[in-house]
Amino acid sequence: MRGSNALEEWRKDNLNRRPDVNQPQAPPEHLLDVKAVALMTGMSVHVVRRAIRASHLEAHRTKPLSGHYRIHPAHAKAWLDSLRVTPCTVDTPAA
Repeated sequence: MRGSNALEEWRKDNLNRRPDVNQPQAPPEHLLDVKAVALMTGMSVHVVRRAIRASHLEAHRTKPLSGHYRIHPAHAKAWLDSLRVTPCTVDTPAA
């Protein structure tokens, strides 16, 4: 019986530490997966993964050592903007 009392005390302590589920919580930021970024940018999933592995696109792993990434929309936009090519102007000689 001694062990069950300790277990009950532990449960009471841990239940008191839990956040109140009835209170509204702040919504998590909307993160995109690799496929959503690929659709948003018009690129393939392979290009997006390659950019993540090359540290050109900032991403977060869903679990340590997993291949699943989540990307903040602002980081995807910044990466896409970094790929922008500006046309060069060619000076034509005046006749």
